[in-house]
Amino acid sequence: MLLLCQLTIGNSAKLSLSQRTTEITMKLLLSRLTTETTMKLLSRLTTETTMKLLSRHTTETTIKLLSRLITETTIKPLSRHTTETTMKLLSRHTTETTMKLLSRLSTETTMKLLSRLSTETTMKLLSRHTTETTMKLKTQLALNLAQVKTEGLQGIQQIDASEQNVEK
Repeated sequence: MLLLCQLTIGNSAKLSLSQRTTEITMKLLLSRLTTETTMKLLSRLTTETTMKLLSRHTTETTIKLLSRLITETTIKPLSRHTTETTMKLLSRHTTETTMKLLSRLSTETTMKLLSRLSTETTMKLLSRHTTETTMKLKTQLALNLAQVKTEGLQGIQQIDASEQNVEK
């Protein structure tokens, strides 16, 4: 029994040590690589792996990486993963870098991201960056809201019309 306990403890210690080593290695690697090399690495990785890397390193290194990445490569992981991980990244870094990212994203993707962010975080983002980008976002938000209202009104009118046809 004692031997089994020692084996279990030993294995779990090795596992956590190897996981920590991997994280440290990744941080060192990512921070020391040239932008070009980093880009090649990230573009060859599967999107899931890229997102795992980014979620494990919501630090200065990640921000440096994200701000240096070429638009297409940055956009792919963000637009494919508008999930909790992306949200954590954005909500923890409501800075110039985030705004740069958002300004490079297509309006549609940006809107999806913003709609999933908490209102407080979105407002912080928008209030800190009263630039052309923010104005575009605000305009798009207003247009989307108007579209939703119009579609809703049309839907109600269609239901009313179909009910009247049924009554006749």
